[in-house]
Order: sequence, then structure tokens, then C-alpha cells
Amino acid sequence: MLLPIIWEVRVVGVDEPNVPNRERIMLQANQAVDMSQFIMTAGFPSPPGSQMVYPVRDVLFWFGGIALNPGDWIALFTGAGTPEQHRDPATGKVLHFLYWGRQQTLFTGNLVPVLFRYGGILVGAPVPTLPARR
Repeated sequence: MLLPIIWEVRVVGVDEPNVPNRERIMLQANQAVDMSQFIMTAGFPSPPGSQMVYPVRDVLFWFGGIALNPGDWIALFTGAGTPEQHRDPATGKVLHFLYWGRQQTLFTGNLVPVLFRYGGILVGAPVPTLPARR
């Protein structure tokens, strides 16, 4: 299955890979974008240098309702922390610090960050609550 290339946001790279509490994925907006339509995961590229990837199981981060303007940044730390944002007074660009909350670093070996944009969704019905047994 081929997916269209994401052009609204670019993944700049992984800074300080495999360094606890410092490992982070850097992203920058190319245009105004609502990040609620994106999820981040990690994957194994195959073949090397292609856009094909095998996602890692149980590794997912949703950005929530963050709105970016052109040139704004996200530093997504793989460890724990409190989200915050700072505006550069010189450029007016915003840097968002987000935290995945993982117990271990993620980017060891040849794993790469993978950004997905939702292309459709189907939500199942809620599971009914059963009465408590006596």
C-alpha cells in the first residue's frame, strides 16, 4: 500500500538518540497545520533509504490539538515530562516541548521515526457495562 508523502510537517531528525531523558524527535511545520490528524511511531525501514517501513508494535504517540504555524517546531522527547511551549521573541516562532512518557529510549539500532496522517477512521460501538456480580 502506498501512502501520500506528508508535506505539511517535516521530520528533521532524532537528537541525542539512546540518551535517557534527552532523546527527542524534532519536527518543523512547513505550513499552518493541526497536529491532531497526525500520529508518531517508530519503524524499521525496508529496503534501506525507501519510504517503506515496518511499524513497531505498541509504539504510538498522538499529538493532540496542537496548532502549528509555518516555521514552528516540536521537540518530542521519548521520556517523561510536562508539555510546555516557548515563543522566540526574535522570530515569533513557537517551540513545543512534548513528552511521550516512555520508560526506555526508543531510537537504538536502525529504528526511524515515522509520522502518519489519518486517512480515514472507523470507531466501534462502546462495550456495554455489565452489572457487577454478587
